[in-house]
Amino acid sequence: MSDDLPHYHGHRDRLRARFMEVGGDAVPDYELLELVLFRSIPRRDVKPIAKELLKRFGSFAEVLAAAPARLMGSSNREPFCK
Repeated sequence: MSDDLPHYHGHRDRLRARFMEVGGDAVPDYELLELVLFRSIPRRDVKPIAKELLKRFGSFAEVLAAAPARLMGSSNREPFCK
């Protein structure tokens, strides 16, 4: 990778490739959530969102099972997805 490019350049492609190579069991939950969020939130860093969702819900499975209203945040927070 060129020194001129930011560290995050190509992150999504690298993460997809690693997931395809090693499978979901070898990828941390926050990265699995990143893979899901990539599809709905283009051109934005989704790692902080993934980590906050895990903090709020406790696990990858609980995030996926959460009702949409719960994913939208509480009254004192911005929605995760707009």
